[in-house]
Amino acid sequence: MVSLGLGLFLASASIVGANGATCTQPDTPAAVRSMPSETPALLQASGSHGIAQVIVTLTPQSAQPANVELVQSTGDAIVDAAAIEVARATLFVPETRDCNPVGGRYFYEFNV
Repeated sequence: MVSLGLGLFLASASIVGANGATCTQPDTPAAVRSMPSETPALLQASGSHGIAQVIVTLTPQSAQPANVELVQSTGDAIVDAAAIEVARATLFVPETRDCNPVGGRYFYEFNV
């Protein structure tokens, strides 16, 4: 489970971005598109759980994270490793500004 604070900007008309793309929401936050449906095997075997905080680096070109950094450990190496595995396997929608996807670093909490 991912804890997110997602905002939504609603536009009433189509806007053409710098890349020529037409969109109705020129500025949108990064969001989770899909997460793995299975619990990592290592975590299943241990029976451990916790909430790990990570920084996910996204690029405009890819739904998969370019980098994942653990910034707050759960205190359990198995849970931390599982959180990183889940973060790397999660697909994201990059943030957009003026209808153009942009990269960035985003804070997420992974409850594993």
